[in-house]
Amino acid sequence: MEWTRLSLSVLVVTINLYNGLSMSVNINEANNRNQNLLNQNVLSKTSSIQKVINQNENVHFASNQNSNDGNLKNKTLQEALMALQSMGHNSEEESWQCTTCKQVAGMMSTYIYFGGSMNGTIERTLRNICNMIVDYDPDTFCTGLISEKENQLELEWIYRNRYVYAEESCSQLLGNRGCRDFRGGEWMVEIPPVKNNNNSLSSQKVQSPDPNNNVENEYLNKTETEYSNKHTELSNTAEDKNIIEELKDGKNSLEVVSKQVLKVLHLTDPHYDPRYKVGSNAACHAPLCCNDDSGDLMSPSDAAGKWGDYRHCDSPKWLLENMYQHILENHPDVDYILNTGDLVPHHIWRVSQEDNLDIINESTEMMLNYFPNIPIYSTVGNHESFPVNSFPAPETDAWATFNVQWLYDSLAEQWSRLMHQDVPSTAKYAGYYSVLARPGLRIISINTNYCYRFNWWLLYKSEDPGDVLKWLTKELESAEAAEEKVHIIGHVPPLISDCFQQWAHQFSRIVSRFSNTIRGQFYGHSHFDEFRLHYDTDATDIPVGVEYITPNNGPFNHLNPAYRIFYVDGEHDNSSRVALLYDTC
Repeated sequence: MEWTRLSLSVLVVTINLYNGLSMSVNINEANNRNQNLLNQNVLSKTSSIQKVINQNENVHFASNQNSNDGNLKNKTLQEALMALQSMGHNSEEESWQCTTCKQVAGMMSTYIYFGGSMNGTIERTLRNICNMIVDYDPDTFCTGLISEKENQLELEWIYRNRYVYAEESCSQLLGNRGCRDFRGGEWMVEIPPVKNNNNSLSSQKVQSPDPNNNVENEYLNKTETEYSNKHTELSNTAEDKNIIEELKDGKNSLEVVSKQVLKVLHLTDPHYDPRYKVGSNAACHAPLCCNDDSGDLMSPSDAAGKWGDYRHCDSPKWLLENMYQHILENHPDVDYILNTGDLVPHHIWRVSQEDNLDIINESTEMMLNYFPNIPIYSTVGNHESFPVNSFPAPETDAWATFNVQWLYDSLAEQWSRLMHQDVPSTAKYAGYYSVLARPGLRIISINTNYCYRFNWWLLYKSEDPGDVLKWLTKELESAEAAEEKVHIIGHVPPLISDCFQQWAHQFSRIVSRFSNTIRGQFYGHSHFDEFRLHYDTDATDIPVGVEYITPNNGPFNHLNPAYRIFYVDGEHDNSSRVALLYDTC
């Protein structure tokens, strides 16, 4: 599960006792408690929070000379809130989390829109609530997250330049946990029509193996234990082995080796924590532990282990280096690598632009040290930005003040080093790009943080932020015309609930249209080993694509560090370019 970083998020996240986040009550613990005691606790928390809200409800709005609604001027927060709630009331049954969220969000949104400031009443209210609930060093945590200047400025700008209804904020934050799912506005991406009957898989009732593709058919007809032997037979010929040795020695670094089956490594979500300390407290009540400031040990079993910890801890450097060494020893014949983001750790209350850049640079050096001559194709994770999850759309007027150009410039430089070629200029524009990775195989890296519902800039613009989908459609149309096959990589999988509904639907329309061109999608973010199926948006019983979601490279949280090896149909006549098999290691 994901933490959000803005002040409203802190409020609702800290009161959401069973939201699965790292606060004083964990969902797994709550399920094991007596339900009556849990309900009493919830009622007590809600009552306490309401008292904090009531203490601030008589604060008057600052005069706003630009307002066209004179009736709302100089009204108290409670009066304005009641007036505005009637404009967008949700009659559906709500959870107590949603009700509480909407009360505070409405107060904050209205107060700021009519001239109020985060620095004052709102900040004090949120900090009081946060301090009341958080068990872990609340002064440090709540101050770091709520009083962060960048957080306050971004939130004020959004709420002052567009009136945000409480329902919008809370559905974005809570999703289906008592509020309706966040959809964004209604909009559509223009998609070109199909040019021939065989263009998309949806035009075929069943996707069948190509009878002329001997490599694909041999894989499909073999048992799982035979796959590895088949790959060795196809890709590790004597000639290939010699070239592999040359690659390891630094020779032929840019030469593309023709193989019938490609071996592809997928790395994602390492969440490298340079502050990880062996023996520190791994059982703290913060969103991230195993650091110097994680508090005292309550028992010896709370101590962080050498190779990481299953509790709320990210990856030490030596864990990642050990994984890379294991990959080298067991998979020396990898053809290229996919790296789908979230390099930065989870201590979101104390991140900075400088720290994030340092971690991105150090992560790049680690990968180049172990895989110096293997092309690595990357994408940007939601944790890379500062503040976390903050990705304003470059085409909006917000970009002039709140841009993340510093991040896109740095990533473009590192990505060029990793893939051994210049990254296209679109990487510096909005963090996405398209490159030809092999003859006939194009990799398109999309910035799915523009669909991530915890990116609060979606409250300002939700219609194709960054023009990602418009650009993707043009790239796919060009690839189709060139008879190329495409693999899409990204961080947030569009089919999980973290990607807001309208963006995900438009993306599915694109996948349906270009399903014969898109032959694989590769994502991370969820930290789980899973896949999701795309079904044709016009014929919902027909599958047209697969999202492969690789588990995280670290232990956060209660998970084994992992990576995936994909066996992809390679360079031969009638190649499908699909993933024939994958192993999670």
